[in-house]
Amino acid sequence: MSKPGLSSLQALRGLAALAVVFHHVLRAVTIKLPASFGLAPSPLLSHPILVDLGAMGVDVFFVLSGFLMIYISRPYQQGIKSTADFLINRLIRVWPLYAVVTLGVCCLAYYTKPAGGADFDLTPLRLLSVFFVPSFNEIGILQPILGVGWTLNYEVFFYLVFAASILIQRKRLLASSAMLVAGGYALGALLPPGSVLRAFLFNSVILEFLLGAAIATAYLKGSLAAKHAYPCLVAGLIALALAAPIPVDDGFRLVTRGVPAALLFAFVLLSESKVRWPRALIALGDASYSIYLVHVPVLYMLAPRVMGKLARLGYPTIAAEGAALITISACVAAGWLCHVVLEKPLTHLVKHLYHHARGGAATAAA
Repeated sequence: MSKPGLSSLQALRGLAALAVVFHHVLRAVTIKLPASFGLAPSPLLSHPILVDLGAMGVDVFFVLSGFLMIYISRPYQQGIKSTADFLINRLIRVWPLYAVVTLGVCCLAYYTKPAGGADFDLTPLRLLSVFFVPSFNEIGILQPILGVGWTLNYEVFFYLVFAASILIQRKRLLASSAMLVAGGYALGALLPPGSVLRAFLFNSVILEFLLGAAIATAYLKGSLAAKHAYPCLVAGLIALALAAPIPVDDGFRLVTRGVPAALLFAFVLLSESKVRWPRALIALGDASYSIYLVHVPVLYMLAPRVMGKLARLGYPTIAAEGAALITISACVAAGWLCHVVLEKPLTHLVKHLYHHARGGAATAAA
């Protein structure tokens, strides 16, 4: 079957990025509210379900990534493009901006470290996080220097799985990918507790990629069609309503967030021809990667200052709500600016250098 446009999926990227920003901003003005402010947490924004719900944006990203790997796989299955070409193009898409933002966070953390505060960890192992090597941070959490990069570690893991699947059985990518991902998950369960590799592999989020890959396989075969859109929506909303009270980090994220995310993703995909998404939301999807990478440094610089300012001006009862609204807007604006000024030119430059080098190598070989 012919492939439709992906405007709906770009809009979904934008919504997922907004959800993650919403989640982190709410944490900043409630759970991580500085005690020195003397402000009571907002009853509205402190509700655990509301705070946790935005985190499902990450699960949507995982499902979307798994879908796209299968969706774009035909040239690699047919041998028109090489596995190396796939890996390099994916890394060009995610690594240059990630490296630049990570460097910026290192500089920011080094120069803004409070007197007597904990040393910023710049050991060689931690610095390897810029190359998607997992490690524990200063407080024992599996998180790179740029905190949100933990999801990119899994993203790159799946790139490697997909590349290996092409080499193993290019005609049955879903089966070979499932075997490798499930094998990694099972291996993680057998590794010593407390090890980095166990913490990385034995996490059900890596199985969420397979949900997206399964949707793509069914969709391309025609067994998942527009008539299934609203059943997916209803099932997704019911699953989300049942799972919403369960904390996002309960250890069963695949079921509590991954399955609802997959069902809602399927609804958006199958409604491509029926729903007209606003251009602004599609544009937001274009900038979603930049928004995702820069929003945490922006919000932790801005949210406490805005809350303090509102409290000093005599509005302590709405300080959290006002700070949340202003901070979310600022995060989106900063991400959009990063997308236009840095991400697009940088990605274009690296792509140009790669294609020029590949062309030169081909000429030399000839």
